[in-house]
Amino acid sequence: MDYQENPKQKLEQAVAAIRQERPDINGMNAAGERVWQQLASEQNGRDPQLDSIRGCNDVRALLRLQQSGTLSPARVLLIQDHLHECPACRREAEKTKGAAAPAPWKQELPKAKPQHFRWMMAAAAVIVLAAATYVIQDRMAVPGGSRARVEQVNGTLYLVSLTGERPLRVGDEIGEGQSVRTPSESRAMLRLRDGSLVEMNERAQFSVGIRRQNTTIQLERGNIIVEAAKRRTGHLYVADRDCVVSVTGTVFSVNSGMKGSRVSVIEGEVRVVESGTTQILHPGDQLSTSASVGAVPLQQEISWSQNADKHMALLAELVHLQNKVQQNVHLPGLRYESKLLPLLPQSTVLYAGVPNYADAIQQADQLFQQELQESAVLREWWQQAQSHRNGPNLEDLLQKLHDLGQYVGNEIVFSVGITAGHPSPLVVAQVQKQGLKEFIVQLLAQAPHKDRDPGLEILDPQELMSRHSASREGMLILVRPDFVAASPDLSTLQNFNAHLNDGGGFSSTGFAMRLQQAYSSGAGLLFGADLQEMEKRQNINHAFQQSGFADLKYLIAERKDVAGQTVNRAELTFNGRRHGIASWLAAPAPMGGLDFVSPTAGAVVAGVFKNAGAEFDDLLNIASAADSDFGIGLADAEVKAKIRFKEDLANTLGGELVVALDGPILPVPSWKVIAEVYDPVRLQQTFEQLVADVNEKAGQTRVLSLDKQEEDGLTYYALHFSDGQKAAEVDYTFTDGYLVLGPSRAMVMEAVQIHQSGNSLAQSGAFHALLPADHYANVSALAYQNLAPVLGPIAQQLTPSQLQSWQALAAETKPSIVCAYGEEDAIRVASNSRFFGLDLNTLALSALLKLSHPPASKQMNGIQPMRN
Repeated sequence: MDYQENPKQKLEQAVAAIRQERPDINGMNAAGERVWQQLASEQNGRDPQLDSIRGCNDVRALLRLQQSGTLSPARVLLIQDHLHECPACRREAEKTKGAAAPAPWKQELPKAKPQHFRWMMAAAAVIVLAAATYVIQDRMAVPGGSRARVEQVNGTLYLVSLTGERPLRVGDEIGEGQSVRTPSESRAMLRLRDGSLVEMNERAQFSVGIRRQNTTIQLERGNIIVEAAKRRTGHLYVADRDCVVSVTGTVFSVNSGMKGSRVSVIEGEVRVVESGTTQILHPGDQLSTSASVGAVPLQQEISWSQNADKHMALLAELVHLQNKVQQNVHLPGLRYESKLLPLLPQSTVLYAGVPNYADAIQQADQLFQQELQESAVLREWWQQAQSHRNGPNLEDLLQKLHDLGQYVGNEIVFSVGITAGHPSPLVVAQVQKQGLKEFIVQLLAQAPHKDRDPGLEILDPQELMSRHSASREGMLILVRPDFVAASPDLSTLQNFNAHLNDGGGFSSTGFAMRLQQAYSSGAGLLFGADLQEMEKRQNINHAFQQSGFADLKYLIAERKDVAGQTVNRAELTFNGRRHGIASWLAAPAPMGGLDFVSPTAGAVVAGVFKNAGAEFDDLLNIASAADSDFGIGLADAEVKAKIRFKEDLANTLGGELVVALDGPILPVPSWKVIAEVYDPVRLQQTFEQLVADVNEKAGQTRVLSLDKQEEDGLTYYALHFSDGQKAAEVDYTFTDGYLVLGPSRAMVMEAVQIHQSGNSLAQSGAFHALLPADHYANVSALAYQNLAPVLGPIAQQLTPSQLQSWQALAAETKPSIVCAYGEEDAIRVASNSRFFGLDLNTLALSALLKLSHPPASKQMNGIQPMRN
């Protein structure tokens, strides 16, 4: 059953709502008023000779009125009570029975029904209606047919129920809510109705249910690996007694045991709902629902799977294909002007100029088909992907894109304008070949009926201008002899068509002029955003203004290939001098902290910034703008900690910071932090005071301890942390104006030795070869990666097939670097690697690292993030 459809929960919610409802106070007052009016009317109409009933004579005088029904209900009750106790009066009453019997008391109630009675009737009707609606919807939401099919069995697979169990064979189908179980030393694979593949380890059991567009695997126990299929609607859920996992198109493992559950992600992203909270996990991440269920290496968690090595082999093949495409596919040449930019609306705030990749797409497809023939791993993956594909064949789709590209010019422009507070998207291209409208109509006619967009319309200029602005949904495509344009907004398309001769007014804006500068030096992929104009439509608070980002003007990013080398550039400009957090990145300057990092470092992030004291002032201004009492709270915190955060901590630090992964990742990742220090003596005193303060608050349990040792003229400090269950250590020293931190004294001493020897990353020729060519002698910040050397020590942790995948990845991977430059009114970013260093080979090596051995130092109770 879908975990979201719980009839008991719905009934409890309805009952709770009824209990919380109260009668209307005005209705209650009105009912009381009617009672008093009824009593007053009886008082005014009574017989004055019978003002009171004093004995038998008075009762007998009223018998005929009582039997005729003309006596008030109150007096009827008094008479009936007297008759029960007086035999003489009862006999007298028998003699007068000829008259009509009085109506019972309940029929003499006021005709207006009490408010609470009406409320109870309405509530009962609501409950009945809700229950009926739920039953009808629940029944209609369950589609017929099977839920899964057995694809493979290694050993035995049983269909289990209360009446017994029977073995299943390949091809057998599983129905709604039916449970399947693998006994000892047995494994199985089942294909779900939506195309997802579920692999069962031994002693696993689950059932499958479908409600509306959602499929739920109810895992009763054991370990399963799910390869979730891509889907357009709904989700795939895996639910056990501890958590619910929500996915679409990813690969993950769920292990449900007696002590708790563990969710591990192999590919993609999953959402885990556990104890009322939602956690998002990425490749290599792991979550445990109980502290007694510890983290394990991902390789160990899925080692029983026959597909454990397949994922890594596929990564290696995809990286090889990517590099081959980069080396052999000829991209379009640079464009030094745009004939489309001047035609855009003046309200344009987002702009993207894309080359016509029609020929490049065809070349890439040819390389892909060649690789499919040469690689069994790639071919198997592709055949499996195509077998579950409902849309058109990819090769046919690419061919149609290539044919379509022959009709348009060398550039396609995507833009978004703001009109009357609403976004107005527009796509424009030049037409260089006749017959475009007929080609598009033919493409639409060839598409399967289920894939056609009913709102898509192909119009010529006359048809467009005759259209009225009635509300509609869908894409409109205008095809002219000279231009083709598309937009979901009719008025946007009509305005574009009407102003083609005189231009849309965009070219006269400052934003357009900045984009034209990019064309003057040659443009490939070009993206721009008018942040200043976009911010005018936002409510900017005082705290955001203090941050400095309220002064953003333009964002321009571009990627192009020059003489066979990739060039990436991005620029963030401001209105005037940068201030606040936006000014923290300092002007380009030498980085002495890189002298503590070895040439074989796997990853480095470094930068020069404003000194920490000035940054502290910026944060204080922002916090005070958001909360006028922040300064009081800060002063109170300083009194309790017995330090002054700015004078004792911030002012002791300089503006340079380096963080690096430098050395083996096993058994503990070899991280290091190098920070510039102005006053090491005062900073050390602050550390000691903070340690004393933490231990004082902890009471008898000593949480922190700080040791020191002299060696080679330097003092090495070791900060130990322990809470009784886990322990950690950070070592550091001060040397040559820097604070050097690491996970061990050996790491810190090695950093000092690298600095003293001069054999550092900053002196590496390979490192310098990656730096972008520009007029800067230094950089303000950089991000560097070269994971292949760092991953070498994990080779002994891999299986033979995984080792082969790793060797292929290492051979294909390349180091990359991204540099940033701080200027007075701008921040610029540059890189020679594709997509600013986010190449597939880098991500693949990172995934292999996580798959082979998660960092033990980052495992935590309940949730164990396994990223580096």
